[in-house]
Amino acid sequence: MSLMDDELKQALSKNELLSQENDFLKTQLKEQSSSNKKVVFTTTLKGIHLWAGADLKESFDQVYHELPNVSKSSFAQLSASLVKRITRIGLFTLLFAVIPVFLILIQTGILFQQNKKLDIQNDRIQQQVYLEEASRRNNLVFLMDNVLDQVHDELQISTSISKPLIARTQALLYGFRPYRFLEDEILTKPLSPEKGQFLLAIINSGMNKKSIQNVFAASFSNVYLKRANLFGAQLANIDMPDADLSYADLWNVNLTGANLKNSDFTGSQLNNAVLTNADLKGAQLNDATLIKAVLDGAFLEKTQLANSDMRGASLVNVHVDSKDWLQELKDANVLGADDLIATYQVQGPESDEDNKQYFVVSLKQK
Repeated sequence: MSLMDDELKQALSKNELLSQENDFLKTQLKEQSSSNKKVVFTTTLKGIHLWAGADLKESFDQVYHELPNVSKSSFAQLSASLVKRITRIGLFTLLFAVIPVFLILIQTGILFQQNKKLDIQNDRIQQQVYLEEASRRNNLVFLMDNVLDQVHDELQISTSISKPLIARTQALLYGFRPYRFLEDEILTKPLSPEKGQFLLAIINSGMNKKSIQNVFAASFSNVYLKRANLFGAQLANIDMPDADLSYADLWNVNLTGANLKNSDFTGSQLNNAVLTNADLKGAQLNDATLIKAVLDGAFLEKTQLANSDMRGASLVNVHVDSKDWLQELKDANVLGADDLIATYQVQGPESDEDNKQYFVVSLKQK
């Protein structure tokens, strides 16, 4: 019995100690909570002070204390504090707004400098390309002089040239690429003046007809022969599309079977020229003179003939693209159109290998 009493006393003693410790912890928690609230409150007050400013707070306090009769000085002080506060906020806002703009301007400046460097690099690359192209042309001109010297040497012995030399001339022509250049302050279409120089040299070399035909097996496309003198030249079956023969002297020239697609004959003299079976599709013959020119069997689809002179021209079996082609010549102010209308008629349509329709000019039956 005495042992149980001792154990009960010990338990009550421990319980009392635990109760005291619990009370002590509660007291500490209350003090900590109160301290946290004070910190939050103090921080909030400091934030309000920072945002509103001490002057503005004092001005409001002064106005509240004087209500309802607020003095002018208190009202003026409040107004000044408000203006000052708004100005300060505006400056901060402006600062935060300006910083991104400033960063964007810096980035734009960096991009501009990079683009400028790229432009400089592109210009240098372009200059390098031009220099390489100029060097290539100089080499070809030197080679052309060499080939023409060999042609001259062989023609001293015979009127024909050897097959190896013919092959060299054809290879040389292949290397003459067309390019644009300024003419009368206007950029031309891609043309090759070097091909024009070479052609003039060949037809005036005294070479016989067979050798010339062998040389002409190569293409003279995009050749530049503006205002060239080709009087009586034998150019039968020559491949010369997209050429510039404007204002050229082509009297009595033989262009039988020549490929002259999209070539420019503006203002050229083609009197008595033979253009039998020549392909003149898309060619420009505006203001050209074709008096007594032979165009029998020529292809004149989409050929421009405005203001040309076709008096006495022969048009038997000419291929055209309209049933009213003869009347269209008259509408285009072509000289001799009335006589052509009285002499010829347009028949068709017919179809070619590609199933494209065309019309044929023929003599009227008497």
